[in-house]
Amino acid sequence: MVDCIIATVPRLHIRAPITGPAILKAVLQQHNFSCSCVDWNIDLWHCVGVELADWWNDTNVTFRYRTEFDKIYDIIEPHVKKWVQYIIQENPTYFGMSLFSQRSLFMCEMICKELKQHNTDIKIIIGGPYVNYCGDIFLKNKWCDFFIKGEGEEAIVALLNGDDHPGILFLPGRVRGRKRIPEEFLPRLLESPFVL
Repeated sequence: MVDCIIATVPRLHIRAPITGPAILKAVLQQHNFSCSCVDWNIDLWHCVGVELADWWNDTNVTFRYRTEFDKIYDIIEPHVKKWVQYIIQENPTYFGMSLFSQRSLFMCEMICKELKQHNTDIKIIIGGPYVNYCGDIFLKNKWCDFFIKGEGEEAIVALLNGDDHPGILFLPGRVRGRKRIPEEFLPRLLESPFVL
């Protein structure tokens, strides 16, 4: 069993993979945690082939808007199920995803929902630049257990050690022994009518 698996989720530029997951893996390993990384952006690219390669063009809006993403749901769903089965089989304590931009948003949501449907013991962490815009929504809807704002290198080590860190946010009562969302943040989060 691995302590943490960190995934890169579609859609990112195919020739410019992000380095965050690999850096976090190295940091966790330096602190004696086992960690592996998976790149589902590359996996999806290889699986859908040339026929759907247009999805990765910068001008393509397939992953950018819900209405467009919903049109490809049936194509994406088998891949998400395959990825979630891999996570369940590996049975990490934590599963993290880098939410790099709005183009990763709906994939991240879909993966979280699928994993929570089949295994609630694996704690889901989301991080990355776009978490500043939607992390609280993921918490409110219980799609994740934690989100990390800001630089994740120190925060993820603290999280796996069970320590507090100002970059770790979660709902009170969801995880034993943790009280991290500031009181002034909680009413806005719980009363927000916005749902993805």
